[in-house]
Amino acid sequence: MRLPFGLLVATILPFASAGCLINTHSLEKDYRRPILPPIQEGFPPPLCEDPPDVGALRRNMKGGHRRVPYFFDERCDNIQVMTEKLVDKLDPPHFFPLIGPAQLHHCQWQCTVHYDETITVGFPFSFQCKRPRLEVVNLDRDHLHLCVAPGKEEQKAIRPDRGRP
Repeated sequence: MRLPFGLLVATILPFASAGCLINTHSLEKDYRRPILPPIQEGFPPPLCEDPPDVGALRRNMKGGHRRVPYFFDERCDNIQVMTEKLVDKLDPPHFFPLIGPAQLHHCQWQCTVHYDETITVGFPFSFQCKRPRLEVVNLDRDHLHLCVAPGKEEQKAIRPDRGRP
């Protein structure tokens, strides 16, 4: 019995489209930045304590994303991550149009990722290649802290940032 050609295409398409849906959903979360409450007087300034998660690193890595079902597959195995904080800086208050007066907290991380790259080819002849890889990924995790200016003098010091000196 011979199967129609359209049946073969219908089985391959769900694999390819599922990866696209996962990538678009995960990218929506990457660009959201929290707006935190004001920094209280008398307390030390906040620190960048949360390193980036492995999911955000995998989405920002150059390798390990290519895949054609049943023909070619590239994946990362044995992932080991070393994180290092490069920048932890708090800017002076600025006026942001939709938020109001706030301080921008810069958090920049340098992540060194060691992994084994596995390439599997299934057509025209099958083979598999494994090799160790190292990749350095720089990630910015900036967020805002609201400012409450109780006095008129402090409110005058916060100017709208219009891109002019």
